[in-house]
Amino acid sequence: MDKKEISLVIGSVYDDLDELVILFNHLDNNIDHLGEIICVVSGVNNIEKKQDLSILKSLLNIKIEIISLDRIVMPGEARNIGIIESKCEYICFLDSHPLPNKDWLFNSKKILKEKNLRGVFGRCKYIGINEIETCFIAATFGSEPLYTVPGTLIEKKLLTEIGFFIPYTRSGEDAEWRSRAKLFHPRINQTKVSPLIYKGLKGKNFLDLINKWYLYYQSTYLTSSFVSQRILYISYLVIFSIFLAFSWNDQVADWDENSILYAPHISKILCSLIIFIYLFYRLFLLPINKKVNIFKFNIIQFLKFSFISVILDLVKVIAFINHKKAK
Repeated sequence: MDKKEISLVIGSVYDDLDELVILFNHLDNNIDHLGEIICVVSGVNNIEKKQDLSILKSLLNIKIEIISLDRIVMPGEARNIGIIESKCEYICFLDSHPLPNKDWLFNSKKILKEKNLRGVFGRCKYIGINEIETCFIAATFGSEPLYTVPGTLIEKKLLTEIGFFIPYTRSGEDAEWRSRAKLFHPRINQTKVSPLIYKGLKGKNFLDLINKWYLYYQSTYLTSSFVSQRILYISYLVIFSIFLAFSWNDQVADWDENSILYAPHISKILCSLIIFIYLFYRLFLLPINKKVNIFKFNIIQFLKFSFISVILDLVKVIAFINHKKAK
């Protein structure tokens, strides 16, 4: 890819126009590797908004195609529109908020060439700008960069073989597409890809983050990994409720303290053990697996982290139970 054979596809909404301007101004050396930028912006429902988008074309000396849509479209549909309109041999993706470093595309192209690959997933590292965000990120994304569709560089022919994104779901379409992509190109996960930086959580307060978490997991039924998670969480809730409602001594030992089947305090012990296993996994094993150094937290930070973790899991259970299908 010595020539500019890459189309950059960006999906966004009009309300994120300011973030798009920041992204365009932050592309730096990546522009040298692009043949075109296709920006699909939804929620552009009047002439004034459409005129506002023209500022994007004045920011960079490169072919920029702005596709404005009256209605709000889901991320998968926005990417699909950009893919169809792209004219280059390779496609890369970005969203309006995470920012690439100046050598992102150079590094990804180098990996493709050296390892003889047809595509690499993007990676994204989340960074909090205050204590609540830091604790929230520690309880969710972790400190290790995650594989994402934003930042991905892929041969267009391979992308069409894999198939496009599910268009009508609010969330989960990226994880579902990545699962398919790994079946077609097993080496598409590359740890040396330069990660995008997602700094801050768009100024959302804790209740906003909880609501976003709920909506995300409420719409993830299409993804096999989330289906298994839903089964696990619901099973855990059902089993815990059963043990909580029915005690061994009442049903089996008939409260006969002389019976060999009688176990003192079995309900309390069992419930305590279940809670201990959950908390140990959620507050220690899982964050360590996500490269979160919880031992650097002071007591207040750890308590906030623990509270956020438990609340998010409760919200996830409710979302899985109340999940809804895309229309």
